[in-house]
Amino acid sequence: MLVTNRVGSKPAADNYRLADLVDLSLIQRMVDAHYRAAGMPMGIIDALDGSILVGAGWQEICVKFHRANPASLRRCEESDNYIKSHLTKGKTCAYKCANGLWDIGIPIIVANRHLATMFLGQFFYEGEFPDREFFKQQAHGFGYAMDDYLAALDRVPVFSHEKVDYILAYNNALAGFIADIAEHALWKIKADKELRFVNAVLKAQQEKSLDGILVVNDKQEMISFNNNFVKMWDIPPHIVESESNEQAMRSVQRILAHPDKFMALIKSVYEHPDRTIFGEVALKDGRIFEQYSAPMFGSEGTYYGRVWYFRDITERKRAEETLKASQQLFSTIFHISPVAMAITALDDGRIYEVNGAFEKLFGIARNEAIGHTSLETGVYKNAEEWQKLARAMCEQGTLHDFEITLKRKDGSPITGVMSATQIVIGQKRHILSALVDITGRKRIEEERLAYLRFLESMDRVNRAVQGTNDLEKIMGDVFEIMLSIFGSDSAWLVYPCDPNASSWRVQMERTRPEYPCALEPELEMPMDPDTAKVFQTTRKVECPVTFGNGSDYPLAGEVPKRFQEQSRIAMTLYPKADKPWLLGMRQCSYPRVWTQDEKSLFQEIGRRLGSVLTSLLIFRNLQESETKYRRIVDTANEGIWMIGEDLKTTFINTRMAEILGYRAEEIDGLPMAAFMFEEDVPDYLRKMEDCCKRRFGNYERRFRRKDGQMVWTMVSAAPIFDDGKHFKGSFAMFTDITERKRMEEELQASYGKLQRSFAGIINAITMIVETRDPYTAGHQKRVSLLATAMAEELGLPDERLHNIGIGASLHDIGKIYVPAEILSKPTAISPLERNIIRLHPQGGYDILKNIEFPWSVAQIALQHQERFDGSGYPRGLAGNDILFDARIVSVADVVEAMTFNRPYREAIGKEKALEEIAKGRGILYDPDAVDACIELFRDKNFSFK
Repeated sequence: MLVTNRVGSKPAADNYRLADLVDLSLIQRMVDAHYRAAGMPMGIIDALDGSILVGAGWQEICVKFHRANPASLRRCEESDNYIKSHLTKGKTCAYKCANGLWDIGIPIIVANRHLATMFLGQFFYEGEFPDREFFKQQAHGFGYAMDDYLAALDRVPVFSHEKVDYILAYNNALAGFIADIAEHALWKIKADKELRFVNAVLKAQQEKSLDGILVVNDKQEMISFNNNFVKMWDIPPHIVESESNEQAMRSVQRILAHPDKFMALIKSVYEHPDRTIFGEVALKDGRIFEQYSAPMFGSEGTYYGRVWYFRDITERKRAEETLKASQQLFSTIFHISPVAMAITALDDGRIYEVNGAFEKLFGIARNEAIGHTSLETGVYKNAEEWQKLARAMCEQGTLHDFEITLKRKDGSPITGVMSATQIVIGQKRHILSALVDITGRKRIEEERLAYLRFLESMDRVNRAVQGTNDLEKIMGDVFEIMLSIFGSDSAWLVYPCDPNASSWRVQMERTRPEYPCALEPELEMPMDPDTAKVFQTTRKVECPVTFGNGSDYPLAGEVPKRFQEQSRIAMTLYPKADKPWLLGMRQCSYPRVWTQDEKSLFQEIGRRLGSVLTSLLIFRNLQESETKYRRIVDTANEGIWMIGEDLKTTFINTRMAEILGYRAEEIDGLPMAAFMFEEDVPDYLRKMEDCCKRRFGNYERRFRRKDGQMVWTMVSAAPIFDDGKHFKGSFAMFTDITERKRMEEELQASYGKLQRSFAGIINAITMIVETRDPYTAGHQKRVSLLATAMAEELGLPDERLHNIGIGASLHDIGKIYVPAEILSKPTAISPLERNIIRLHPQGGYDILKNIEFPWSVAQIALQHQERFDGSGYPRGLAGNDILFDARIVSVADVVEAMTFNRPYREAIGKEKALEEIAKGRGILYDPDAVDACIELFRDKNFSFK
């Protein structure tokens, strides 16, 4: 609107002169032509500074004299000013100037401003003769050259009035024409200025715009664009500078994801110029532009071109996609959440959405909930509950862990913890709420509290029954606790709970002061049918039985009347060392109905008291029998010794004290280790550790008597554990075996002598064999040494080691049957001789088989030439059919034989021997025996020395 007003207003000429608005050279040519045609002198003088703009036919009298002389020039300027002051648009002014010549002034008015004056003159009218005297005086006064001045006067043109009028009419038109030209020029100047202003405004708007803007003309040529357009489309600078439409389009197509689609759109747009386009265009780099294009039509309907707007909406699209993903995520989480969730209008409570957990929890289908208010669905108990929630949401905005009770469709209550927040959907505030059902948890919490009360009550009872063996005190304390816990009026214990007994009595009772005991303690009461029935009823079940109000059993007979009972609870106790007892409580102040929790607690107290009764009654019985058992223990033939968990003596009988030579009181309280030899104590402590772990049995133990002598005992010990299976000590019985040990030592000494004699015999036999074969002297001894070491390496027990050592020492005893000349032959032996030598394992076996060795010595001699694969002799045994001890000796025999000299060859050496058995491992020789042998030589540096 601003631009339109400026362009439509009349232009102002304040800052312009005529010379700024018209082509003076053109005007000069027009003036020259006018002078030649009419002969009338003419000039146009600037109205502002009096400068001559154009002129033709100016007279010498004026140019050389009047305007050339400063004094007469002032007259000319006075005349000019006079004319200007009397000129108005469309009117002329004719006058005779002060220098005596006629002039006519015509104003040139441009935009209501007098910019110049068109002068006609100087001239004389016909019929008017110049006053020569005036001019002479003027020449004389201004110092002109008289003759020249008068000659110039004579040349001044003379016109008739008719011709002057004719010329004047033409010049008026000419002045108007010049004014129009100037005004049009002024209009053009202003229009150009306004156009520059408009272009500047449009350019500024383009550059300030966040959009990329492109303007094309009706020929699809770019005529304007902003920097954002260049940047967005990544158009190189040289193309921008060239302003080439073709290059720019190629540059645009280069980065398009779908250039063909875009070019088809361009073609369609220019085929239908009036079409408006709005859409999106994708680029290869992932950017997305929103495009808008509209045609430009003039007021007359002329199509001028088209404007394109491009906006980078990549971030917006990503935001939209993120928002969409967030909405999908919210929807997914909302619907799959195991927590009941609902969206409800804040103003009227109308349900907008619910999830599956809501449907499941409340039993309300989704279509039954959506569109209905919370009150209509019956979720809230009343309108006040909903309004309370709505007010809290308005005031706080969010709620956290708000406990609330709602209703299911079937009317059952739900206790839940609600968290809620406000969300806006369609400019309307809603409540997004999540409800965690804690109905079960509340029930569990109540049960937990009830259980804690139960535990607290039982803890009070347990503390009351500890620390004393006084039955009266324990029961009295427990009854006081029961009165406090249950708020009952009386607690009592009746004995015996036997419907077949002839009488019963109240063993003990505690009551509130207002309900004193109705019977004396331990007063025998004859059995009556009502009491017997109560005993029978309670003994039929293991749980408590209630009588009176709300129970299956009435209060009958004289007893309730005597005790003022209105309700009763009772149960039978079964101590293991006595007849049943009856534990009960009564309520006298009101007809009480006993709850299930109260029944459970009463039952547990009853069980505990049953255990206490068992312990106390057994303790009482033990006290009575302790003296009797003490006499038995003290007269026993076996020693009895008990120690505590600190391993100190807690009891020792007379016999055990006699074995040690002490009195019992001297040993009591001392550790058992104090009576042992120092070197035996570690074994004793290990035995006690085993005892703690329930590993116990019989073993021998020696002690130092008071007189310093050693005494041997056979111990049979067992651990002592409490109910919690904690070690509390040990009970042991001791038998004096000192005499038996002495006899065993004598026997062992005899056995030692026998062993030494046996070893001598073995050495003698070995020497006999080696005497016949000097080349194998020491062979059997070395084989025995190596075989024994191999057996030890294999982890065989000591008895097997001894067996293998003896067997190896005698393995070649059968060679006693082989002639000495064959055994010591220095050359190769014949097949017959070889067969004779091969008889020696059988010969050795025949010698040894009738000797009652405690080991398999004869079998080692028989099998030491057998081979693992069955290729040996004499029986061709293989694998596990060969005695393992013989397999060991076999390997040792081969290694020793190859290591030392033989009659027919020099020693091959230890390494070759080891290579031989390694090569035959698992084929000729037992693998384990080979491995043990190689391990001895290579890793443990075995030597035959």
